[in-house]
Amino acid sequence: MSKFVCPNACGATFVTTAHVMQDWEVTADGDYVSTIQDCLEVTHKPNDGNIWTCKKCGAEAIISTQIQERIDDRERYDPKTQIMVIWDIHDVKGLSGYGGLTDKQAMDVLMSAKRCHDASVGINWDTLEAAAEMLYGKLRYKDRKGA
Repeated sequence: MSKFVCPNACGATFVTTAHVMQDWEVTADGDYVSTIQDCLEVTHKPNDGNIWTCKKCGAEAIISTQIQERIDDRERYDPKTQIMVIWDIHDVKGLSGYGGLTDKQAMDVLMSAKRCHDASVGINWDTLEAAAEMLYGKLRYKDRKGA
């Protein structure tokens, strides 16, 4: 499993989902009345597919390797001899049909586009859309203006 960090560097713990077995008091129809024992067994621990939220600031966590990749890119950048084009999660969320992605999902699209891009084409709206489709399926609805 990956290590998650708060993008705001809070250093706090996170809130995410785990599945546990509990003992319940129930009615004769099986409807919940109260919890007798909170956690008999953890059946599914948190995983990379979960949304991880910083308990301190509420930001959606990102995988620590994504932070290192950003730092590495900035350290290699020399504005005297290089140019840098920046795409961000808002660009991904602006793609037709992908406005409902979480920040983490949009960042996953950006990282996929970065890892898989063809240098002769670069990263553009079409490659971002292809990465989003590869990760999250075909468009379900149109939400871009004019689409």
